[in-house]
Amino acid sequence: MASSLLDTRTNAARITNRYVASKMDIGTSNKFLPNFWGLPARVMCVAESRQKIVGDLKSQQPGLQSSGADPMKAMVDTWAAWAKHYGCGNCGEQSAMAFVHLRDIQLMRPIEWMQIGDFRHGFVVIGRDASTKESDATTWNADAVVCDPYKDDAGACKDFSWLRGATVKVLYRLD
Repeated sequence: MASSLLDTRTNAARITNRYVASKMDIGTSNKFLPNFWGLPARVMCVAESRQKIVGDLKSQQPGLQSSGADPMKAMVDTWAAWAKHYGCGNCGEQSAMAFVHLRDIQLMRPIEWMQIGDFRHGFVVIGRDASTKESDATTWNADAVVCDPYKDDAGACKDFSWLRGATVKVLYRLD
């Protein structure tokens, strides 16, 4: 049973990574990738997208406060929408797009938008048991899966050495 669940989640992560890559036609500002746009265009694109994200989130604040809506849901949705609109983004934007795709298209639950360090790297985890220690990936269940379009990683969390010893934090969880 666990293997089937692991396979299902890993497949969803791989599909999602391909989806995000297909939307990142301009790309990232902090990786050297061979594409048409070149680094200056990618840096400008990410900077402009982030300005839009900040402005959009600021304009949403009054409505979020008055309605009691979850500000982290608004954050992940906003980051994803602007990354998709502009076709560029680093790990935060790409992981937000992955989260939304996993939530809305792949219908994965539970899913978590996560970070390592103080926003040093963003990614998504599918299926982590909430009773495990959020900050210590070595305690996570065997069928928890990484979906990281920025690194093009998809698979069992236990297989990723970059998670071991890292301080991990959940930004937003959906059960």
